[in-house]
Amino acid sequence: MPEELISLLDAGRIGTILALVVYVSVYLARKAGLVVTGDHARIANVLVSLFFTLMMSEMSVVEKGLVALMASLLSAGIHEILKRYA
Repeated sequence: MPEELISLLDAGRIGTILALVVYVSVYLARKAGLVVTGDHARIANVLVSLFFTLMMSEMSVVEKGLVALMASLLSAGIHEILKRYA
């Protein structure tokens, strides 16, 4: 049981770091004109999350899925927080 918990905590840490990378990537894509609308930004968010997560070879499929989900949701949350308070 402790090994699984440590694995989930590690996936959470990686997902949080990856969320910042995803947010900055989508932000730069919007500034460059590659992403025009909010719907395009949401699609880019998911695709960039999946892309970076699939490049991690040392994780299991479940951990990769958890990291991709966490990165996508956290980066969307970062966007909403900054939009609201900035």
